[in-house]
Amino acid sequence: MRKLLPLVLAAGLGAADESWVRLQAGPFEVFCGAGARPARQLLLVLEQLRFSLGQMLGKTELSTVWPIRFLVFPNAGALVREGLQAGRCKLGRVAWMCPLSPGDRLPLDTVAALLVRDNTRNLPQEVERGLVNLFSSFRVEGPYGVFPPPSSERLDRDWARVHLFCTHPDYATRARAWLSNLEARADWDAAYWNAFQLRREQAERLVDEYLAGRQFAPRRLAVRLIDPERDFFARPLEPVERAIAIADALEGERAAERYRAVLDQFGPVAAALEGLGQFAEAVARGSDSASCYVHYGRQQEGERARQAFQKAAELNPRWATPYVELARLESNPARKARLLERAAELDPRAVEIWVELARARFNAGQYDRAAIAWEEAERRASDPIERSRIRQQRAQLEQQREQKLAQERRWEEEAILEAWEQERKRMLAALLAPETAQASGDVPQRVYQWWDERHPMREATGKLVQIDCMRAGLRLVVETPSRTQVRVMIREPDRVIVRGKREGLQLSCGALSAPPAVRLEYVEQPDAVAGSVGEVSVLEFR
Repeated sequence: MRKLLPLVLAAGLGAADESWVRLQAGPFEVFCGAGARPARQLLLVLEQLRFSLGQMLGKTELSTVWPIRFLVFPNAGALVREGLQAGRCKLGRVAWMCPLSPGDRLPLDTVAALLVRDNTRNLPQEVERGLVNLFSSFRVEGPYGVFPPPSSERLDRDWARVHLFCTHPDYATRARAWLSNLEARADWDAAYWNAFQLRREQAERLVDEYLAGRQFAPRRLAVRLIDPERDFFARPLEPVERAIAIADALEGERAAERYRAVLDQFGPVAAALEGLGQFAEAVARGSDSASCYVHYGRQQEGERARQAFQKAAELNPRWATPYVELARLESNPARKARLLERAAELDPRAVEIWVELARARFNAGQYDRAAIAWEEAERRASDPIERSRIRQQRAQLEQQREQKLAQERRWEEEAILEAWEQERKRMLAALLAPETAQASGDVPQRVYQWWDERHPMREATGKLVQIDCMRAGLRLVVETPSRTQVRVMIREPDRVIVRGKREGLQLSCGALSAPPAVRLEYVEQPDAVAGSVGEVSVLEFR
């Protein structure tokens, strides 16, 4: 059915101006001023389209983020007087608004596009376009959905591909596998082979031949058994509902005039207050609009804003925006990322959500997962300029990360150096004041022998000319009377017996200006790395 059955509508025009009805099925709503019968016929076409598209995609009960509301005026004159354009759908406060009058062509391309967008994640654009073009000419004939050729501007290669593989008897039964593979991001070769045992080159050649042949018989596929009289319940549409619906379909000042007229005629209706931007007043009047709560939340701060966005998420669980707004309120990067993950799940096509998710994961230290989000954002980008912008943003963050890591490394090195400085001071102090340490109980009164016979004891006397402060400990350089230098290590000052007078001694790292006379006993244990011949066991100042 390409038109809205004008003959059927004409039969019910007598009382059409006053008797508006409302019907609903799935995501579709019909507000009809031409009686219940044409409304049911319209709803039948919409539901069969939804079923047929779902069968092709392998998905049951396709839904949309926002309802699709058809506003059917009793005649073309009534629609024009309201300043509306037939078949031009726009997103209103709470639904897509599609005004029509008898005889107008149904905007089935818009319906198909919304269903495809809200129920698939990764179909190639050419396949999406083909599906939209395929269903733009959809009609119902008894128990069948019919797919005749579309208008000339839609009769292109994308349409031919989908018409061939989704409706031709030789391929239609396997079309679901083809589309499922493509949505799962399988490459074209794999998708064609898994579904039809064709290579991509072979399949595309068939498409070219099909389009060139121009032999497009209307294909018929079985649809659901629906009894419009039984399955589609009609109830009267209240005057205030009709007035709000017309205002929702309008734009700009025309819409504002109608909302003000609603307030004048019916009092403070929440929907009209929302339409005029009076969101706080609409909330106070019990608004049930998710969009209203989002706008209201943006005007609030802190907990009030959070509660408003949470209410919006409850009113429309399929809408990603409330989660994006909640994420903006969140200061914790990990919690922000979880909210944005939910938003990306609800609206996987939104590039900006993936970008914000990548940033949140990056700030939470989830660098691998941030990379996945960046790649998804690039994949979703619609043009090279946008992809370049995303890559630039990613590069800037990566540069900031490198700078942050470099700063952290500097801080770590400074902390290590500071710790070593404190340890150096402690070790030097231990050499100068062992009695004090022993008196305080920091070292044992009795020093146990920690060396063994495998490493013989050696002795050296001379001047302590230098102390090398190394990470392994202190390296003492003793110059003997024969002018030879003995280098020995003190790794743990508490294990060294220190004797002799230290009053007035000043020890520091490096060459000593006043080298004291010392006698060393050390365990011979050469260490090539430290450049020492042993470890000190006894240090006696003379």
